[in-house]
Amino acid sequence: MKTGTIQIHHRNRLHPRAGGPSRRPRQPYHFNTTRADNSVRLASAQIRETARNLRELLLWDLKEEGYTFREIGELFGMSRQRASQIERKMIHRAAARARKQIPGARLPVNTISKMPAIWIRPITREEFEERLLALNRSFQEQFSRTIERGYKRRHLPDLSGGARAASEFWRVWPLIEAYERRPFSFSKLVADFPQLAGESHLAQLLSRLRRTGLLRRVGMVKVVGHNHPEVLMAEAPVEEHVAAAIERLVARWSEALRQLQMMRRPSRPNRSIDLTRRWLIEKLIGEGISTSEIEEVFGRRATTSDLTHSPNV
Repeated sequence: MKTGTIQIHHRNRLHPRAGGPSRRPRQPYHFNTTRADNSVRLASAQIRETARNLRELLLWDLKEEGYTFREIGELFGMSRQRASQIERKMIHRAAARARKQIPGARLPVNTISKMPAIWIRPITREEFEERLLALNRSFQEQFSRTIERGYKRRHLPDLSGGARAASEFWRVWPLIEAYERRPFSFSKLVADFPQLAGESHLAQLLSRLRRTGLLRRVGMVKVVGHNHPEVLMAEAPVEEHVAAAIERLVARWSEALRQLQMMRRPSRPNRSIDLTRRWLIEKLIGEGISTSEIEEVFGRRATTSDLTHSPNV
C-alpha cells in the first residue's frame, strides 16, 4: 500500500509487528533504501515519540500489547481501517524524521519499505493454552490413526453378505501375506496365484507398495525367458512402516509447536474491551488527565459512571 512517500508492506493485520508489551524492548523496525547504501532502523520508542495526541499514544501502546485494529477500533469508537491509518501515519512521521538524520541522503519517493524480521502476536495465556491443546489434539488423532492403520490390518470383506467388491489392493495383499515375509518376485507371485494374471495394474501396485513401505526390496533375481532381472521383494515388518510414518508425524508436530512458541507470546492481559476501557480511564485519571481529554479520546464510550466512580478520582 503506497501512502505519501513511504511504501508500507502489510501482512495479516491480526499479527502485530512486535513481540511483547511496550514495557519490554522490541526488535527495531528495519527500513531499507533501494538505491542508497544507508539503512534506517526505527525502534518502537521512536515511533511512539511521534504521537501528536493522547489517542495516538494509547493506540500505539495497545498495539504493543497485542490488541488488534478491530479491538482498538471498538475501544475508541472507530473502524479498524481508521486505526490502521493512524498507526501508518505515526510510522511515516518517524521514518521521515529518521531520514532527515542521514547526512547527504537523497532518497527518492517510495523507497522505504517496512520489513520486520519476525511477526509476533501477544495473546492471553488462556488463548495460548487453547491453541496448544487444539494442536496437540489434532496430532494425537493423526498418531492414533497411524497406529491403527499399521497394527490393525483389515482382511478381505465378507462378499457373501452383499458387501461391495474388494479393491485391487485387498485382492492382492492377502496373497502377499501368505508368503509370511519370504522373498518373492512378480513372476513368482503370478505363478503361485494364477488368479492374479488378470490384474492389469499388478506391477504398478507392487511398485506403489514398495514406495509406501509395505514391501521392501531385498535384491534382484534372474527369471528364465526375461532379458532383465526382476525385483525380489518381501513384506516389510509392520514396525518399520509405522516407525517411518511416526517419525514424519513427530517432525511436523515439533515444527508446529516451535512455530506456536515463536509466533505467539502469552503476555497479553486477559481483559475484555469494556474492562480495558475502564482500566485505561482509571489509569489516565490517576495520572492527572482531565475528563475532557478522556472524553475526546473515547467519546460516548467514556460513560459518566466510568469517569465519576473511578477509585482513583
